[in-house]
Amino acid sequence: MDGHPSRRAFLLLGASTLVAGCGLRPLYGGGSAQADARGDLAAVRIDSIPDRNGQILRNRLIDRFYAEGGPQPWRYDLTVAVTVSEGRAGLRANDTATRRTLTANASFRLSRRDTGALIASGSVVQNDTFAFQEAQYGVLVARETATRDLLDAVGDQIATRVALAFARET
Repeated sequence: MDGHPSRRAFLLLGASTLVAGCGLRPLYGGGSAQADARGDLAAVRIDSIPDRNGQILRNRLIDRFYAEGGPQPWRYDLTVAVTVSEGRAGLRANDTATRRTLTANASFRLSRRDTGALIASGSVVQNDTFAFQEAQYGVLVARETATRDLLDAVGDQIATRVALAFARET
């Protein structure tokens, strides 16, 4: 070392400057896209979603969007459709299922209330499994728990994608 900065130090400094200047931000925590979008999220009117699974998903979205104390004057509309299907997994030699797979398919559309302009749209697919037992009550409880966990994950994904859409707009 002769007191001069090395070429490696200059490269590291240059690379860190490029990353800092590209607009890359974390999704969670202070200064994140979700934190920056809180005001916009609170201004989203979440349409009713049919069926019991739709109610569970809508409640999850309400918890995520209105975390700061309730909805603001509506500036955006969010429309969501969701279906949950169930299939067999983990088969025994006698062709009976030991596990069941749940699959949620949700599509969403976020638009401005005043102009109807589309801000974001997309779809989310999420899977979960649960043990399929002889005891019917155990199956009902396992199915309900897996369905709630599945819809929580779908709600989290939709909330994150909407927050990222707001972050892209600014």
